[in-house]
Amino acid sequence: MDYVGPVVDLEDLLKCFLVGTQNVSLAARIQKLAELPSDCRDRVRAAQARGHGWAAWSTERGPMVAWGTYDDDGSRRLRTHLVYIEWFVPPGEYHAAWWRCDPNRPTEWVVGRGSLGDAH
Repeated sequence: MDYVGPVVDLEDLLKCFLVGTQNVSLAARIQKLAELPSDCRDRVRAAQARGHGWAAWSTERGPMVAWGTYDDDGSRRLRTHLVYIEWFVPPGEYHAAWWRCDPNRPTEWVVGRGSLGDAH
């Protein structure tokens, strides 16, 4: 994954994030909103309303859904992937934070501070 390229595969980064930070094996990719539990669908709809794409997978812990905002400028400046990631695990486990990872080690993430609107 090339952090300086014009297109970053956010879905792939989210997949690597969940594998690396949540210690889960991802099974099937869930692509239809209707396949998610209702509390997941509510979170995904809210993310979509804010213009965020989303990705979901079935895991041994149940479905997990994640969405993120990739910071192009920050990623180029820091020479790393810099992403504000939000994820949800039913029945009510929600998390959000800035994270970064080295493009050569996409499953090793370091958490940052602040919310999406904060300078980093």
